[in-house]
Amino acid sequence: MYDIGCGTGNWRLAADSYFNKVIGVDLRPDRINLAMKIMHRIGAKNVQFLQTDFLTINAPNEDADVVLIYNVLQLIDHWEDILDKASKILKPGGVLWCSWCEVGIVPYYFFQSLLIPDPFKFINLMRAIKIYMYL
Repeated sequence: MYDIGCGTGNWRLAADSYFNKVIGVDLRPDRINLAMKIMHRIGAKNVQFLQTDFLTINAPNEDADVVLIYNVLQLIDHWEDILDKASKILKPGGVLWCSWCEVGIVPYYFFQSLLIPDPFKFINLMRAIKIYMYL
C-alpha cells in the first residue's frame, strides 16, 4: 500500500496489520517525523515513511494492492502526473482510492478568488472543478 501525502501517517498505521508493506510519502519533514514517532510508539512493523515527492520514488510497476491519495490532490499542481504514476504502480485489480477535500473546497476557491483579486486563485478554482468532475 502507498499513501501519497500521508501527513502524520494515520491511514498507514491503521493499515499496518492488513498489508505486508505500507509506504507513506509526504513532502513535509515535520509530518514525517511525527508519523515516525507514532509508528515507533505503537510498534507498527510494516510501515515505511519517505519524505520526498511521490514522482521521484523508485516504485516498481504493479507493486501495490492499494494507492491512497487522501485529501491532497487539490494541493498538487501536477496532480495528473500523480494519478498516472499511481495507476502504474498498482497491481492488476488493485485499488486507487482518491478523496477530494469535500465539495467545500470548490466554493472556498471561488470566494477566495472574489475576495482577493489574483489570477492564480481563478486557476485553482478551475483546477478544483476539473478534479471534482474527474473523480
